[in-house]
Amino acid sequence: MNVKATIALSTIAAAALVAAGCKKENAPATADAAPPATLAKEAVVAPTAEAAEEADDAVVFEDGETIVSAYGDTLTYGEAISNIRRAMKMQGVPEEQLDQAAKQVAKTALPQIAEEFVMLHALRDAAAKAGVSSTDDDVEAEFTKMTSQLPPGLTLEEALERSGLSAEELKKQIAETLPVKKLFEILAQGSEPTDEEIAKFYEEQSESFKNPEQVRASHILVKVDSGASDEDKAAAKAKIEGILAQIKEGADFAELAKANSDCPSKEEGGDLGFFGHGQMVPEFDAAAFALEEGGISDIVETQFGFHVIKKTGSKEAGVTPLEEVKDRIAEHLGNEKKGEIINGYIKNLRQKLVFDKNEKLAPIFANPEEGEGDKSAACACAECKDPDCDKDDCKCDDSSPAAEPAKATIESNVVSAPAAESAPEEK
Repeated sequence: MNVKATIALSTIAAAALVAAGCKKENAPATADAAPPATLAKEAVVAPTAEAAEEADDAVVFEDGETIVSAYGDTLTYGEAISNIRRAMKMQGVPEEQLDQAAKQVAKTALPQIAEEFVMLHALRDAAAKAGVSSTDDDVEAEFTKMTSQLPPGLTLEEALERSGLSAEELKKQIAETLPVKKLFEILAQGSEPTDEEIAKFYEEQSESFKNPEQVRASHILVKVDSGASDEDKAAAKAKIEGILAQIKEGADFAELAKANSDCPSKEEGGDLGFFGHGQMVPEFDAAAFALEEGGISDIVETQFGFHVIKKTGSKEAGVTPLEEVKDRIAEHLGNEKKGEIINGYIKNLRQKLVFDKNEKLAPIFANPEEGEGDKSAACACAECKDPDCDKDDCKCDDSSPAAEPAKATIESNVVSAPAAESAPEEK
């Protein structure tokens, strides 16, 4: 088959390393730290392995047995298992457990995987009909963009090994899905918010732009593990006392942090950036806010060990001016509009899908309350594979007029979206 579930390096990049040392384990995220929306899901392993184990009476499929076919392509059970296996490997499931775990998850995940397979092919088909494609240069640019987003310390080779893909396989997947991304970009044209909309959002969400008092600090941590012996704890304290003595004698704080600190911030000379009350553990918080700018603390003991803290900056409580957050608000509102447009397009496209599923597979694209819905909603012409086609106005004959420009062709799917969603046709 041509298209499998997309395993993007951006997914790997999102698995950022958790910084250890100072911040609370459950410190709340800031408003502007929300993750960006993604174009599409990869092969999703939604049910847990525990839940899947309850499905022991699930239908059995053979590796080469077709699960679903759509738009000239097929998905076999073996290919679905490979996709689940790859996704679970990226999530850290041990190699020796992958085969069994993937088959357990497949017992409940196959309908969802089949839906994603059909929808991805429908979107690629729609992009092709709208004249949207990608060049080799486009693919290389997207590949470069993905690799540039890998977290520090993770090489491209390591990321590819985790994903179970070669560089060429990833580029092939990019080539197959990039037209869909371009299709969405065309759909979203003109979704930029106006200045009035931005100002209205800023006023209505004014509480979100209030900033508490903040300080900026650097620190040096000598870590003490929980359950450490009295001897180990005494040695750690002696080490931090020696470091503090060097600082008082004029040694460079940042250089001492790089050489001695057990916190990942050592790479930045101990710099933790700005933080507000409550973002650090209580003992650290109290000491940092009590310092004068440029001041050095005495030894501070926390659950992580012993610290020496240097206050390097401060910000008074206040409200961020509109001009400073205007671009962020515009991006947020623009993404909301894009999401509404694309969701409407996909909702309409769901009514016109052409696929053939294995009769042993549970219903897909079904209304949970009404079963598989009204199958008469799709095109009555058996030969037609046009997602824009309507049974009352079939466009599959040779006399159909030439396609309109891409934007008009794509938008026709949005404006004609039915008010109530019904299940698509299964051949």
